[in-house]
Amino acid sequence: MEHRATAGAHEAGRLALWRETHHDRSPTRRPAIQPRPETTRQFHPNVDERKARTLTGAYSDRSRRRHAAAVHLRILWRSICVSWGGFFCPACGHNSAPSIFDRTLEIVRTTLNALTSISETLAAAHDEDAARDSVRQILEDQFSRLVGAFESLSEALFDQLPNRPQFKVRRGTFQRLDEASDLWRQAAGSGYSDILEPSDYRDLKRLFEQRHVLGHRQGIVDDRYLRESGDTTYAVGQRLIIREPTVLRLADLVEALAADLRKLV
Repeated sequence: MEHRATAGAHEAGRLALWRETHHDRSPTRRPAIQPRPETTRQFHPNVDERKARTLTGAYSDRSRRRHAAAVHLRILWRSICVSWGGFFCPACGHNSAPSIFDRTLEIVRTTLNALTSISETLAAAHDEDAARDSVRQILEDQFSRLVGAFESLSEALFDQLPNRPQFKVRRGTFQRLDEASDLWRQAAGSGYSDILEPSDYRDLKRLFEQRHVLGHRQGIVDDRYLRESGDTTYAVGQRLIIREPTVLRLADLVEALAADLRKLV
């Protein structure tokens, strides 16, 4: 009997210890409800200070400027990304290159109109160097958008010609101005060089070559660029400088050329 009593006491002790360590939630040991903080500025000790500032809205002036810059750029680039939509719909088989080209022109011009605001926002949130570099990158990106959209449009329109099956088109033909121009001349009677004035066609070739240098040589001029473009304003090893009027010139040229190509279809 004494042995059983001792065992029973040990068992009761172990049960009590288990309840203590596992926070027994029986009605007799229910934990007290902690009062809510009196204000939103009182946080649990594990909440870091950065999150606390976010929750209370206690941003510094610099944080507010950075947040505004991020929102501004996010909205802008979300709209710009529309121009990077697919040129072909796998569901219906429709080639959307013409509509994408028009949309790209609109987005590029909208972007250029917003450059001043973007630059000022970035300069206020960061510094002048960051703003300058960002604007430069935005301007250079427009070259790829315009050239890519025009090449896809030209190819899509060419595919609509009644005599298209008679021509074997090499891969990448529409990425080379002279070759694409000759192909259009053979198939429709007019090439790029026939549609544009000679000075305009020379400008278009120079701008297309600049896009090639930006995309494949990080903007560093080489012998090929000087030979193909006829540009005498640069020397080998210099970096291209793209300005807003240059992008607008490219947009105007491809828009005029595209308008006449559409008439040939």
